[in-house]
Amino acid sequence: ALSQIARDAEKTGHVAIALSAVGTEAMRAVVIGIALSTEIGRSHYVPIEHRYLGVPKQLDMKTVARILGPIFANPKIKKLAYDTKFIEIVFSRHGMKMSGAIFDASLAGYLLDPEVPNALADLSRRSLNVELKIYGDGARKGAISPFDNLPVEEATPYITAESDQVISLSKKYEERLDR
Repeated sequence: ALSQIARDAEKTGHVAIALSAVGTEAMRAVVIGIALSTEIGRSHYVPIEHRYLGVPKQLDMKTVARILGPIFANPKIKKLAYDTKFIEIVFSRHGMKMSGAIFDASLAGYLLDPEVPNALADLSRRSLNVELKIYGDGARKGAISPFDNLPVEEATPYITAESDQVISLSKKYEERLDR
């Protein structure tokens, strides 16, 4: 599947990246998984560090870096993400460099309207009229299991929706930003 994603990114010339991590500091964050998409509705989730009894076999970051590292480093393939600075730092800790054109939905949202909240869910709601379901929203503090304890099949819809939304936002915002 990873090799197919790499081929699709080369064919389309772009890849959307959504990173699931434990921790908010990029230099310490542990990657739980990566969602990648080259086309809306065809996002794939790569689980890496889910931790629960019965977790399926997951790829390690060395394997992910070996297969996807060249795609992220390819300057001909545009990278689309939310908070690319965080992702770039996390990837660099694992030997992956991001080169070439980058679209950051967070930065684009801020540049277009700095006076309103620019979390991914806010951007999706405001710009796409899509309600992005965020894991843990509305739950009591401490009443929700950490994302890395969430079964892969339950985690997948949350994180793949993020990579899909980044593609949609890039299409919506890029024309306005080019003006």
